[in-house]
Amino acid sequence: MSDWPVHSDSARSAALDMLDTHRAVPISAYDVKEQLINPRCYRQHLQGCLAECHFKLSHCSFKLKDTYTADIETIRVLRPPPPATMMRTKRKLPTKFESPNVKSQVN
Repeated sequence: MSDWPVHSDSARSAALDMLDTHRAVPISAYDVKEQLINPRCYRQHLQGCLAECHFKLSHCSFKLKDTYTADIETIRVLRPPPPATMMRTKRKLPTKFESPNVKSQVN
């Protein structure tokens, strides 16, 4: 966990807090050429891609409550993410929306 790739200071702190209590097990992720992706490169290869995920679905019933969990076992990239230069940038939306058909009333 001390070398686990993270992308924020809070995630780094949380990973260090778990050193004595948790063991990281990377998910087997494969690129389009079926080559294993290094966990350090997950974000680069997986963010924005089209992927096939194999997972195990578990069900537990506790009195009147059903609980389902899904554990991802493998990920296979079917289509890689677009190049960074081609990805759309996020744009801010206006905070006030007005319909062109509705006239504002000013007092």
